[in-house]
Amino acid sequence: MKRSTLLCILVALGHVACGQKGAPLAPIVYLPTAVTELKVKRVEGDIVLEFKVPAINTDGAGPADLDRLEVYAHTGPLPTPADYLKYGTLVQTMPIKQPPVPTTDTEGQTAEGATVADLQVGQSSGTRLLEQGAATTVRETLTEKHMETGPMPPTRAAVPVVTTVQVETLETPGTVNFPLPPVRYYTIFGVSESRDRRGPHAGPIPVPLVAPLVAPDKLGATYTATAISLSWPGQPEDSAAPAQAAAAPVVEAPAIDPSTRETEGTREMYAGVETEETVNAPWAGAAPTSKPQPPPTARFGYNVYDASASAASAATADGPVAPLNAALLTTPAFTDGRVEFGTERCYVVRRVEMAGTVAIESAPSAVTCVKPVDTFPPEPPKLLQSVASGTTVNLIWEASAEADLAGYVILRGEAPGEKLAPLTPAPIPDASYVDSSVRRARTYVYEVLAVDKAGNQSGPSNRVEDTIR
Repeated sequence: MKRSTLLCILVALGHVACGQKGAPLAPIVYLPTAVTELKVKRVEGDIVLEFKVPAINTDGAGPADLDRLEVYAHTGPLPTPADYLKYGTLVQTMPIKQPPVPTTDTEGQTAEGATVADLQVGQSSGTRLLEQGAATTVRETLTEKHMETGPMPPTRAAVPVVTTVQVETLETPGTVNFPLPPVRYYTIFGVSESRDRRGPHAGPIPVPLVAPLVAPDKLGATYTATAISLSWPGQPEDSAAPAQAAAAPVVEAPAIDPSTRETEGTREMYAGVETEETVNAPWAGAAPTSKPQPPPTARFGYNVYDASASAASAATADGPVAPLNAALLTTPAFTDGRVEFGTERCYVVRRVEMAGTVAIESAPSAVTCVKPVDTFPPEPPKLLQSVASGTTVNLIWEASAEADLAGYVILRGEAPGEKLAPLTPAPIPDASYVDSSVRRARTYVYEVLAVDKAGNQSGPSNRVEDTIR
């Protein structure tokens, strides 16, 4: 075979092995999704961000290719999210724990092991690593510097426009202009672990830097067997109704004779045109029907927090600290159903002003503690019945549903006397009793008392009589 022929064969085989011709495909880039459930509030001089760490990538696959979260803030709005990286302040960097990778043990079996991030970050520096999908918080303490507008991107000078339009003075005599409070914006970026690229951002969320209201005072607490009730002096704003647009008055349409609706020679142009989704337009003079609007959100209110030792230790962690009330309180009162006799409960209350969706909370009230003591007797037993049989009397009644019931005490006396004495030296657990210490030709009177574990006695049950024949 000629040398030139062999070279052609090798070149042809090389083309087959290389596959199809064309530019190479771009590598797949995995980016984490943005944080979710992002909420922001101000607590005294701190801005608190609460959110959930992403657990999937933008393509929907998990776990997320996430190395860390970066929280940026800037006083004053910036044109684009990328400007927060250049002109904003890095508030906090939060390293994310990577999913465990398979390792091989001495016997060749795969096992779950620690990641490089665990060894380098978690063990060497002691930094706490966040789990993907976990809820966490970031807190920034405000200073005077944060009240000033931060650096801004350069802008082109605008060409001055000469105009002769006169501007109307809106202020009336006695009014003054007041400065608007500065606004600080917060943005969160997720950075991928494989390529160190930032994924979709969350925010920016504006937080007006207004001064918090005065803290509530004179917090009082009372309790019953089932609830602890808190109350404190209200504020003038509590009685003010939230601002809302006044409803348009409903004007009844004038009575129209159908025979006069059309003049001679006219006809209905849109008969039968309406579909199920359309409605007939009202006649002249009738008010249009408007959809019901949701109730307006209250601007002022209160939040109640657990101030016990266990809640205080939990607040030192990075987890969200939620108020005990599910919704903003619009009246100066709160009821806590967590009553445990002998267990102390402590509370504080914060005054809240809503700035859009951001809650601005005041300093806490003085701590008020209450330790409920069981002084509440159980309900009296019901439906006491007696049946005499020979020289015994059988008693039965409806069992009590009290959770802390210790038992029942049987009272007995002889008619016609009214004084009854305990027949049982200690409470009995069953809702029945057999009295075998009766004598013939005598009439006996019975009542039953319920006793709880704290020693509280109920009132007497209904009274029954039986005569021994």
